[in-house]
Amino acid sequence: MTLDYQLSEIKELENQEELISIIQNPNLDDLRRSAAASNYNLNNKDFLKELASNINLNYKIRRGAIKNLNLDDQSLFIDIGLNDENIQIRRAAIKRITDQDTLTIIARESLDFASRLIAVEKISDIAVRLDIAVKDSNDLVSFKAVDLYPFLSTLNSLFYNFNCSGRYVDNALKLIDFIDLCLSKDFNKESHDALNKFKDYLNDLINIKLSDLKEVPYHLEKSFSRRVLTNMAILTWDLAFAIIDYTEDDYELLKIFNVQNDIRIRLAALKKIKSEHFLIDIVSNFRTGHSLYDDTLGSLQRRFSYDLDECLSIHKFTQEELIDLAVYSGFKKTRRIVVKYIGDMELLEYWALNDSYTGFRREIVSLPNFNNKELLSKLVFEDDCDRVRLYAVRKINDQEILSKLAVDDSYWAVREEAVSKIRDESILIDRALNDPNVMIIIAALKNPNLNDRQTINKIGSYPNFWVTKIIAEHPLTDDETLIDIALNNPWNYPREKAIERIYDKDVLKYIAENDKDPWISLISESRLRKLDENENV
Repeated sequence: MTLDYQLSEIKELENQEELISIIQNPNLDDLRRSAAASNYNLNNKDFLKELASNINLNYKIRRGAIKNLNLDDQSLFIDIGLNDENIQIRRAAIKRITDQDTLTIIARESLDFASRLIAVEKISDIAVRLDIAVKDSNDLVSFKAVDLYPFLSTLNSLFYNFNCSGRYVDNALKLIDFIDLCLSKDFNKESHDALNKFKDYLNDLINIKLSDLKEVPYHLEKSFSRRVLTNMAILTWDLAFAIIDYTEDDYELLKIFNVQNDIRIRLAALKKIKSEHFLIDIVSNFRTGHSLYDDTLGSLQRRFSYDLDECLSIHKFTQEELIDLAVYSGFKKTRRIVVKYIGDMELLEYWALNDSYTGFRREIVSLPNFNNKELLSKLVFEDDCDRVRLYAVRKINDQEILSKLAVDDSYWAVREEAVSKIRDESILIDRALNDPNVMIIIAALKNPNLNDRQTINKIGSYPNFWVTKIIAEHPLTDDETLIDIALNNPWNYPREKAIERIYDKDVLKYIAENDKDPWISLISESRLRKLDENENV
């Protein structure tokens, strides 16, 4: 059973006891425990609160618990959002906070710009958002503060339904007041010029009727240069889509993409860029220290990576261009994608040994044509990243190397992979009985080369759901072990599987009549009837 499959099974579990057991098991790795903590079926409120507050747990487990807690647990979210020492946990808690006073404190005072960004987007007070927009030292927070500013949302109404009634004139005047406030912020000269131009344009609109939004870009084009038009798209959310729809100039679209902070506008511009060279330029110059670390722009990261992969598979880039991207791109996911299209194996092997980015090395090792046995052996024993070593051991079949890794390696996942491919039964028996990590025991039990009945039955009482599940279903499990599981195991699923294989009617009758769990009693009664029916045939 692969790790991904096990994680998907954990995420689909509905039994509260099993989920809590997985989270509380110190022998399980954080990936499996965090998968259980983020399972939406986990609804034990007290347990979730305990997980969320436990600073000694892995942050992914705590974050999963925070996501599963109800919104009425505001006092806990506020305490964590303001005081927790882990920045990831603080951000997760801030996303659940609804108290406006707390959000305002975070948006004004937090030293972490991403926390301010999350908080300001949830603030409903117009005056507070505008004040933050003018005073915050981070432009991304400033733009986010006015991104949903209600006065700007009236601009669509102004363009679609403009007439000279007092209501729309009043809206235009309010927008002018807003622009005056924005001008007090220290934007660059081009931005100031664009805002002033737009302010003049709003004054003109008070006296000019525009019946259709589509006329706006053409009207602007008559009045302003293309450079000013682009700057207006950069600064004005509602107008940006109309301008992007209007322009076919890749240079202007690239400029909007690079400067805009709103994900929807960036995607709209990206979709219209046709130049392969501009796509390369976007990837090469994207700054990983910018907004990619902000959760609100995470979907941009995923979407752009997908588009790049599609672009590389369709268009014929030169190997030199691909190598430049792999070496110089500031976008880590880009480096991992382009390496799949590079054919220089000598260069790939050099990167696998020497590149500083572990995700890049891992991607290279996973390539189908990366099969240098000597290099794989060197990586599995010497690389300083356990995940790279894991990807390397997956390609190794040398039994001598696997035997050494199965017994001595310090990383449980490497031992697990090695044990799953070992053919020496003596090593499998030793790992099944003596390894401290339950995942290695499971790997040994699932290895078809382990056929020692005594070892399999000896593990039957091991206190772990997955182990007893395998033992209950294993063809070499004897009746005594099956009965012990059926009578004493704390988890229902292994008990069910054991009962389905028991032939002792007295034991089945005892379970059916005395077990406290009505479901287990029902399973035992069903098994008894099936045995009786088989005897009467």
